[in-house]
Amino acid sequence: MLSLDLVTGYCGVATLGHAALFGAGAYAAGIASAHYGINDPLAMLAFGIVAGAVAGLVCGVVILRAHGLPQLVLSIALIHLFHEFANKASSWTGGSDGLSGIAPTALLGLYEFDLWGRTAYVFGVALLAIVFVLLRLIVRSPFGMLCRGIKEDPIRIRSMGASPKIALMKMYVISGAVAGVGGALNAITTQVVGLDSLSFTMSAESLVMLVLGGTGSLFGALTGRSSSCSSRTSCRRQTLSLADDGRGAVDRRRAVRTEGHLRYRRQFRYPPPGGEVMQPIFEVRNLKRAFGGLAVTNDVSLSMAPGDRVALIGPNGAGKTTFVNLVTGNLRPDSGEVRIGGEAVTGVDAIGRVRRGSFARSR
Repeated sequence: MLSLDLVTGYCGVATLGHAALFGAGAYAAGIASAHYGINDPLAMLAFGIVAGAVAGLVCGVVILRAHGLPQLVLSIALIHLFHEFANKASSWTGGSDGLSGIAPTALLGLYEFDLWGRTAYVFGVALLAIVFVLLRLIVRSPFGMLCRGIKEDPIRIRSMGASPKIALMKMYVISGAVAGVGGALNAITTQVVGLDSLSFTMSAESLVMLVLGGTGSLFGALTGRSSSCSSRTSCRRQTLSLADDGRGAVDRRRAVRTEGHLRYRRQFRYPPPGGEVMQPIFEVRNLKRAFGGLAVTNDVSLSMAPGDRVALIGPNGAGKTTFVNLVTGNLRPDSGEVRIGGEAVTGVDAIGRVRRGSFARSR
């Protein structure tokens, strides 16, 4: 639940295949014990973390290529691929019979995993507390604020010089590591790993519980899980919705002030006294862009010296937004040239232009 909240609640990535990361951690820990004799619980946990992080990287590379509905479809395809791979690799995973022969030793050489589950319970609670504290630090850090900003307005984040895709990839790897902890813990405590740990049903149930508890809040993830367990035992539904209290806009403002992203801020200079003629620092030459047969900007030229202020005025559909997107690098022109300080930046993307001191689109 916490792992899913990182990518869905904080980054806005739609996924129905998150069980793939959990299952990867479970199978890695189980295989380490059953096939290689690595039975120390902490070592098995480490294998699960690494496997979950690798699975997160693979899933992130695939899922982040799309947006919206295609992203959701890719996640469903991934969970089915992981499930089928585990089923076919039966010599390693046990296939449909499950992976057995997992025999973890005593935790820290002192506490056996008994039939009453007391050691497993304490171990699980301790891991939950440690992971929760670490994730609280991450989501409150500048990196966490950056990910929230990407969810709210990725164009603005790009305009400030940060790469949304790289940040989302990092969060996906972190999410995979957290899911790997859960998978490894499941393998250690139950001493068996089945194909249900890679099921679409588990992914869907986790997403429903997260929505019930409240996305974008670690406490909401825990609440969603608790309310689901309570509804199963008492046959009643509990829904806890954590209000955002308008923090989205505040977090979005904080995100653009993170970890040195402002070190590329443009230094404004003003014309020197005495009426000296200044060379232009920004030029647009014969810029053209058409959508199909409609020419939105046609042979537009503009030159600005230090201290100049320019306003674009025109009716709806005149091409003002398109021109701004062409200037800031969010669109590629069909022809023409954009120059910053005498350097041609027509082929440079929005992030590269910000780092060269270009204009940045804020909305």
